[in-house]
Amino acid sequence: MPVKSLKTMVSAALLSVIGLVNATTTIGFSPLTSPLGGAASDGTTYVESGLTFTSTLGDGGGTNFDPNFNLTAGLAHYGNADPLNADVGGATLYDRLGSIMAIHRTGGGTFDLLSFDVAEASNAGLAGTFSIGWNDGAGTHFSTRVLDGFVGLQTTQENLVGLNWVVVQGLQGIQIDNVVVSGVSTVPEQGTLALMGIGLGALGFFGFARRR
Repeated sequence: MPVKSLKTMVSAALLSVIGLVNATTTIGFSPLTSPLGGAASDGTTYVESGLTFTSTLGDGGGTNFDPNFNLTAGLAHYGNADPLNADVGGATLYDRLGSIMAIHRTGGGTFDLLSFDVAEASNAGLAGTFSIGWNDGAGTHFSTRVLDGFVGLQTTQENLVGLNWVVVQGLQGIQIDNVVVSGVSTVPEQGTLALMGIGLGALGFFGFARRR
């Protein structure tokens, strides 16, 4: 094989690796679209596409909006048949009144949070606020976001980078969806793995040839 072709393969393999690191991932909770919602068995931890979502226990002494809720669970979800679901035909992850939802990269490490969709727990179009906190290289920060008072999801643009964790809490309870992140681990496709293998092999060949 010509040296020029081998160099092209090496470049393509390296670009594939860079692409995996910088890839954008949208977490839409599609595994949770069961008709009954499954809220009673969700518990306090949910993992999808390189992120782990956890919650504090209990409902803070408040009122549960959904009769399926288990009082020993912090996290729950609305499936596609739940009338409170703000994502019609999909699913949302819900953190109950008084609880705090934490998001971090599965297995540790940093990630970037670009945006996410949010609605108050009952999806009744109630105006209000929710709090977001995050930890990065500059320390821990807290801020307040406004709920627009309309039925359905609204998108909050964050563009926060180098995060160790994020926490979200709604005074009325909140449901989230379409969490857009980058910098989380993704599984390479078979074609990408093959290309990387060829490229790494070519790198080894170049090194051996140079020593010769």
